[in-house]
Amino acid sequence: MKFFRKWGGALKWSRLAPLKKFTAMVEEHLDGILSYCDRKVPLGDVESTNQNAKNVIRRAYGYRDKDFKKLKIIEACTPWMNEFQPWSHYP
Repeated sequence: MKFFRKWGGALKWSRLAPLKKFTAMVEEHLDGILSYCDRKVPLGDVESTNQNAKNVIRRAYGYRDKDFKKLKIIEACTPWMNEFQPWSHYP
């Protein structure tokens, strides 16, 4: 974090407009950059999950039960749960 602040401060004093623009962009997205470095979750996976949730919300227009809608969002965003079938172990 200290490096980014020092580096960004040095680039802000540059007279080149593209460097100033780049510094502003990095500062704007610094939270996402640092969280990626911390967790290593690809942004494509996050965007896919968000899109799945939006699609479920769009399709669920008119549901009266908010808990059911929440359950559908969780089901759509966690495909590994669809493979879990606790009743399959019983004859």
